[in-house]
Amino acid sequence: MGEHDNSGFPLAYCLLTTATSIIPGKRKIALTSFLKELRDKYSVHPRFVHTDKDIAEIKAAHSVWVSSKHQLCWWHVKKAVNSRLKNGKLSTTPYDPKIAKAEFPFIDLSFVPSVKPDPKDDKDPENPPETLGPTHISSPTPTIPPPSIPPPTLGPNSLPIKIKIPAGLQLPPLPEAPEDPSYEEGHTQSFCPSIYHEHIIQMMERHLCAHPLIPGYSAPTREGIRAWAVKEIYSFCVKYNLRSCWAYLWGNWYRKDRWKLWARAECEEIPLLKTTMICES
Repeated sequence: MGEHDNSGFPLAYCLLTTATSIIPGKRKIALTSFLKELRDKYSVHPRFVHTDKDIAEIKAAHSVWVSSKHQLCWWHVKKAVNSRLKNGKLSTTPYDPKIAKAEFPFIDLSFVPSVKPDPKDDKDPENPPETLGPTHISSPTPTIPPPSIPPPTLGPNSLPIKIKIPAGLQLPPLPEAPEDPSYEEGHTQSFCPSIYHEHIIQMMERHLCAHPLIPGYSAPTREGIRAWAVKEIYSFCVKYNLRSCWAYLWGNWYRKDRWKLWARAECEEIPLLKTTMICES
C-alpha cells in the first residue's frame, strides 16, 4: 500500500501458501523474494514498513529495506498485549533483571517473576530481532511529489491560529493491589488483574506516539523517551506487584531491539499511518 496526499493506493499483492514446503525459513525466503522484486524492478523504497508482529515479515523487510523504519501496527500490538494480559498463565518470557538494570539503574534485581519462565512466550527466542540489522538509518529523499493543491492562506481579517499542546493523558488513580490469599513472600499468583489492563494499553499507546518533534511528553530525544517509557511502565508494575507482567512487557516490547520495532521515537520522521487497517480493509 502506497500513501500519497493522505490516501492509500494498492501497489502489489503477495498471495502465499507454504503448507507443502519443508524448507527451513520458508516464509521469510518467499517474502524476501517478493519484496526484492518490488525494490529492484519497481523502485519501491519505503520510508516506513508497517506489519503485525510476524517474525518472517519483519526479517524479510529488514533484509530488503535496511534504511526503512519498521513500524508495528498499533491495532495488532494492542490485540497481542490484550490477549496476553487476559491469559492467566503465570509462566512468562525469560527475564534477566541484570540486563535491564545495566541500561536503567532504577530496576530492582529482586523484582522478578515467582515462577519458571516459558521460552514460548517470546515469539522468536532463538533469533531475536536485534540480530536483524539496523532498524533506523536516515530516511531517503522522498520521491512522491507534494500535493498539487496549495494550502489555504489567511485573509487580513482572519484571527490568529492558536495551537494548544495537551499535557498528556492523565490516568485516573487505581485501587491498591487486591488482597489475594495466594500471595506468597511478596509474589502474586495473578499475571495481571483485569482492572489494570486498560491502563497498561493506554500507557503503551502514549509510549508509541511520543516523539522528539512533539513537545509535552518527556525529554526531546529518543533515548529520553525510551527511559521515560520504561520507567513509567516498570513503576506501574512495581506498584501493583505485577512481576510476571513486567517480564512479559520487557521481553516482548521494551527491551531495546523490540522497542525499535514499534516506537515512533526511533525515527526522525513521524509516520502518517498508525495501523495497517487501511490495507486489510
